[in-house]
Amino acid sequence: MSSPRRQAGVTFVELVAAIVIIAVAAVIHPIVVGWREIAVALTFGLLALAVTFPGRDGRIGRGRGVLLLALYAAYVVILIQR
Repeated sequence: MSSPRRQAGVTFVELVAAIVIIAVAAVIHPIVVGWREIAVALTFGLLALAVTFPGRDGRIGRGRGVLLLALYAAYVVILIQR
């Protein structure tokens, strides 16, 4: 079993890689995104971040898992309605 520190390191590297890929794509061909889409993504991203913050026992329980699924479903519904 790997340590939580190692998992966080891998996640950070993947995040940086994704940002670099998007930046290179934007340099090649500018990406146009509406303010509404940015606001929705930031709002749901911050809510998901708050929900995934581990509790005192260091785990994300079933209740938070269900809440994350509900947040994702709401996010998809909002994007589809557009």
